[in-house]
Amino acid sequence: MYIWGTELCELANAPPAKFCAYPVHLHYSSLVEARIAVVACGLTFNVALTEDGELYSWGYGAVGQLGLAYTTVQPRPCKITENIPAGTRFKDVCAGEHHVLALTDSNELYAWGANDMGQLGTGDFIPLNRPTRVLRDEKFKSISARSDHSVALNEQGQCFVWGSEWMGQAEDSKFGAICSPRRVSEELTFSWVCAGADCTFCGTKRNKIYSWGNGSHGKLGHGDIKSQLFPTLINFFTKQNIRVVKMAVGDAHALLLCSNGEIWSWGGNAYGEAGQDCTNRQLQPKRVVISREAPTFFVDIAAGCRFSVALSDQGECFTCGSADNGVLGNGGSETSVLSLTPIKFDGFAKRVFAGKKPYCRSRIRKSSDLPVTLLNLCRQRSFSLDDRPPTSSYAPRPKKCYAA
Repeated sequence: MYIWGTELCELANAPPAKFCAYPVHLHYSSLVEARIAVVACGLTFNVALTEDGELYSWGYGAVGQLGLAYTTVQPRPCKITENIPAGTRFKDVCAGEHHVLALTDSNELYAWGANDMGQLGTGDFIPLNRPTRVLRDEKFKSISARSDHSVALNEQGQCFVWGSEWMGQAEDSKFGAICSPRRVSEELTFSWVCAGADCTFCGTKRNKIYSWGNGSHGKLGHGDIKSQLFPTLINFFTKQNIRVVKMAVGDAHALLLCSNGEIWSWGGNAYGEAGQDCTNRQLQPKRVVISREAPTFFVDIAAGCRFSVALSDQGECFTCGSADNGVLGNGGSETSVLSLTPIKFDGFAKRVFAGKKPYCRSRIRKSSDLPVTLLNLCRQRSFSLDDRPPTSSYAPRPKKCYAA
């Protein structure tokens, strides 16, 4: 696994620095031997899910988000075992800023961490410092979390939301907090869900995409900046013959990956995070084009606060947007990159993950606050800071540079 971004150098065994602007190999034996499948990035912590269904966490655990039954700093990945029945295997994990949702292979939902907005769905506002099964009357097939907002689909495709609803992301909003899950729409059922910080996206089996919540910057994809209190169909995609593979939402922009390898983006683009080679906001979805002779086939995407990450079928990682604190992994930290640009690392990547913010709110030096995490399952030799080539050899300067 390779990491880069804010205050990660001690964790990555790199020379002391304020941030890592290049990919650095994270080679703790517990993770190397376990083989990582998913990494959920919180604001100041991370949780990794292995192929064997085990969970590891590290970072800052002030409100129990590490799930280790204590609130402190954990500089190295530690296996989560507290309050988990023997034989339990997890198949998915996601994180908000300070809380975690995890789904078992029997579709049971566990939650822990902060609960000040009811984001754990326990019916109260009491934080939990160890995994606790919630919503025992339901079985779930899909989960998503962002900020202090949680979303889940049960086995019938019914969508449930809880947590913050200041911007209507919990549907039929009264602008407050929901500590007990509330079903969204009695008529609609969905096959996938993606939570934004203040909005929600869901898709149906017929590839219809709905969104609701805060519509600022046009991030809901309806061609305007209006907020929506109820699931609203994104008409643009009804005219496109696409099959959704994955969706990722930043603070102001959204990305959609299709089965044909194309990426569509829309919403805020002040730092080039939409990858459209400009800084104009995109009210309508627009296909992301890489200026290469041969088209690039993408297989994974991730969205940070003000940046985007994409992975090609050749294991090549691309980034764009704000370069604050080295989150783009291209060696820079002051200028934005307006279009998806490849970065240098040693290996073949299988998945990419992005953190919540391009800066660290905590003073804890060893909190992971991953602005970007790159998962490299081939694990060739470690990427050394001494091996890096000049920035210009693999990260061309954009036509225009804007302060991040």
